[in-house]
Amino acid sequence: MKKVHKTFLITAGILIAAGVIISASALALGAGRSANGDVAFVEEEITADDIAIYSELYGIELETTDTDRITLIRPESAELEYSGGMDDDTFKAELKSKRGRLIWLERLNFWGGDRNEIKLVLRVPAFYSGSIALEADSGDIEVTGFGGDMSLKAALGNIDLKNCGADTERPGAVDISCDAGDINIVNGVFGGLECRNGLGDASLDNVASNGTYIALDAGDIEISGGRFESLECKNGLGDIVMNSVASNSIAAESDSGEISGETVSAAEIKLFGNMGDIEIRGVEGANIYAETQSGDIDLSVNGAENDYIVNGRNSGADTAGKNIINASAGMGDVNIEFLN
Repeated sequence: MKKVHKTFLITAGILIAAGVIISASALALGAGRSANGDVAFVEEEITADDIAIYSELYGIELETTDTDRITLIRPESAELEYSGGMDDDTFKAELKSKRGRLIWLERLNFWGGDRNEIKLVLRVPAFYSGSIALEADSGDIEVTGFGGDMSLKAALGNIDLKNCGADTERPGAVDISCDAGDINIVNGVFGGLECRNGLGDASLDNVASNGTYIALDAGDIEISGGRFESLECKNGLGDIVMNSVASNSIAAESDSGEISGETVSAAEIKLFGNMGDIEIRGVEGANIYAETQSGDIDLSVNGAENDYIVNGRNSGADTAGKNIINASAGMGDVNIEFLN
């Protein structure tokens, strides 16, 4: 997998270099001036059951406050176009650039200091129970503390969640989609969680959720300290790492990458790989399935050998009521160790 990652990083480096050249062209077209002129900030108060915000150029930050007010702080300039208002019970706002055909070059300008410093800031009361939809074409989305229903989309930028849902009576369902960037979630409680990413990693640290689905085209999935009703991970190009993860069911599949971890428990565990090793230390489950087409399988099981039927066989005479392990490696070795 290290060779695959090196090839992937080299390819990514070439793409970034091409982006650097195009971005330099964007700077030249800008003739040294700021892409958005002189920017001021405007604060407006919102009253709405639900909120939907779209930003074409800048990132969006969502945070909770101790007040009972909902406020939106947004940049304003002669080259920005803003619209906001009520649509039924939903407050909808859009912030776009007036520069037309040059907008795609602006998005590739990673050196624009204001691109990283300027953002929209939405503040809601800690008890706010409405749903919130945030979408940014160029910029990060950051959420702190909010525990309700959320839809978060980033085309070119990261999505970061921190301390969400822990103090909420009914944790909300969260849907996250990212085209190019990383997804990072730290200390979260969710009613349901879906994460999809085209190019970038997904990291969950100390997260509890009901149904949880993570799908990446290219990147690594890393889960630490997770508690789930169900957990499903799919990866096209990259590793899946699970440490201290507990769930009723776990399904992990990587087309090209390793599946590894430590202290993983579920009633049913399914691990599938096309090209890569499967290695779990301290796995515990009534039904464990592991299969890879090209790679090794190495499992250390929290249990006694007599408690399991391994690939149709058991060391004891009685197989009734036994747990099951089915493990097969098309082009590799299978090693199963029992810790008790």
